[in-house]
Amino acid sequence: MWVLTTRRRFDILDREVVLRVGRPHGAAHATHRISRRGGDHDRPFDWLVSNLNPSLAKAIQSQFAPTLRRDGFSGTSQRYRRLVGGQCQVVEVQGSRHGGKFAVNMGIQPMSVPLLSGEEPKPKRIREMECLFRRRLAMQRGDQWWNYEPNQLSLDAAAREACAVYEQVGRGQLEFMAQPNSPLNTVTPEAFAERTFDFKGFGNTGVLMAWSLAHMRKAAGKHTEARGFARVALEEIGDGPGGSGLKAELRDLLESHKT
Repeated sequence: MWVLTTRRRFDILDREVVLRVGRPHGAAHATHRISRRGGDHDRPFDWLVSNLNPSLAKAIQSQFAPTLRRDGFSGTSQRYRRLVGGQCQVVEVQGSRHGGKFAVNMGIQPMSVPLLSGEEPKPKRIREMECLFRRRLAMQRGDQWWNYEPNQLSLDAAAREACAVYEQVGRGQLEFMAQPNSPLNTVTPEAFAERTFDFKGFGNTGVLMAWSLAHMRKAAGKHTEARGFARVALEEIGDGPGGSGLKAELRDLLESHKT
């Protein structure tokens, strides 16, 4: 028989936590009591462990992932993907390197466009940072982060708030970009060069977006537009030494299927 009793004060929602761990008389499970202002209340041991070991991944899985799954996404932990409208769409949670806050990134990778590595996109493996059209989830324009305290209840609340912004803003942005009449499918080289289009905040460098659109139009058999986007990309690269790898590919696109 052994008994170990510890008493500590944890700053978890202004509660005093008294933890008694033991196995007297062959008992199979540890016991504990949570002491709050106004009285003592027994709670499951898992509740205490969760608050002593808070997890952003658990918060996302319990508070955000169910909504994403209903929208057709699949994934685990902090990265979720779906195939829709010829695209792989990715929703990925990015924790701060300093802790205490997280952001939600959204990416769109047209399946007809290779990754910058030259590989074909694989829907079950692609990461948001590899997508060619990307943006940060935010209620308004700009950079939005969700702050949390180092306990599970605060993490869960922050994840619910992020999910609410996705439901109000992000869901519609992703759905709009996957429609057949999405500007990804309809913007012309001339409109792109003049920046008279609305990608709902999804983007990249001008060169990479034009390069991507050239590949999309080529895959769709729209060779005149493909050459137009290749020309725009080459103009944006200019005559400098940068982008030499893309230049060769863009020149090939420019010369392809000429009549």
